[in-house]
This record gives sequence, C-alpha cells and structure tokens, in this order.
Amino acid sequence: MFYRDIVDNNPPLWFWAAIPSVWIGKVLGVGVHIVAMTVAHLSSLIALWLFSKCIDGILSKSERGVALLGFLIAVLWVAVADVTQREQSALIAGLLWLVLAVRRDAQLPVSVGLALSIGFFSAYGFALKHYFVLIPLSVEAILALRLGKKWRPFRPETFVLAALAIAYASLVLLFTPNFLAQIAPMTALSYDAFSAWSGLPTWQAILMIVGPAQFLLVPLVLAIRLK
Repeated sequence: MFYRDIVDNNPPLWFWAAIPSVWIGKVLGVGVHIVAMTVAHLSSLIALWLFSKCIDGILSKSERGVALLGFLIAVLWVAVADVTQREQSALIAGLLWLVLAVRRDAQLPVSVGLALSIGFFSAYGFALKHYFVLIPLSVEAILALRLGKKWRPFRPETFVLAALAIAYASLVLLFTPNFLAQIAPMTALSYDAFSAWSGLPTWQAILMIVGPAQFLLVPLVLAIRLK
C-alpha cells in the first residue's frame, strides 16, 4: 500500500502520472525512463505550440521568434537536470498561465480550446507541490488589479484548474489517506527540525518565510502604476 509499504514524502500525483509510462514501456519493451522522457519532451513541444498561440497578436514576428526561443531554452535548460521532474512541469505551467493572463489583459480573443488546454497543463504543474498554487494566485491578483471590473474569475482555464484541483484532493483523500495522516505531518516535523528558522520566535520565523516573498510586491505595484 502506498505510504505504508512504500514510504515517500512527495504527494502521489507524480507516481500516478508515471503509471502510463510504465505500461507503455512494458508493451514496447523499452525502459520506463525512455518513455517518461519522450512524453516530457513531447509535452514541452505542445506547450511551446500553446505559448505561440497565446503571443499571437501581442508581439511582432521578430519578437515572437525571440519569445519562442526563450521559452524553449528555459524549458530545456531546466530539463537538463530535471527532465520529467516537478521543476520543469511547474515552469511550463507558470509560463503558460502567465502568457494567457497577458492575452486576457490585452483583451484579445482566447479560444475555448486554448484556454482549456492551458488549464489542463497548468493544473498538473501546479498540483505537484502545494505551494505552487501561489503562482496562479499571484498572476490572478495582478490581472484583477489591471482589469478592475472587467476581470472575470470564472473562465475556462480557471474552471478546469479548480475542477482538477478538487478532483485531485478527493483522490488523495480516497486512495492515499496515509499521506495526509502520516507522511505530511512527519515531513513537516522533519523540515521544522532542520530548517533555518528552527527554534526561532514565531514572529521571526514568519518574517523569514514572508520576507523573500516580498518580490511579489514589485509586479503588484507595477500592475497598479501601469493601469
């Protein structure tokens, strides 16, 4: 049983997502890591195509070329050491969510298919670690400030993101209750025991956690000033 016979401090999503690669590897008679890396690279190419669709009409042709090259380099650079890992998936999810928000901010048309596709991509990347949810929340906060009354929280991509988040949470509760009951508390305890703020007063520990996040104030201020 997962989190009882097999102990790991990571949430179950990545392991569930790896199951199809195991099946395909057995059918084709190739290593699972080869299948997983192939799927990861194909996903990166699909993400690149979605990114190109989002920047269409926002940037000039020359600027689009630079943006696409930058996206590809960023994704592949992370993949050098972390292919198929959460860093690569979170980067893709964050970039796609951000560029879609830029398109929404520019009041350009967004097809339902494009919004749903980015919603699915982003849902997986953001769900790999609970604190990744700060990425869409920060982007949405900036978008809300820029659009004001025109901002709509219920959009195809936000609906997909919320629906899949609820579905994932339900599956965790149903199939891996030991993760929340045992692994999560144990992980939190071990992190607290060896963290930089171990033994510090509560107020100082909070400042150490919140302090580095103050960089979020920069885009928020810019969003207000550039409105």
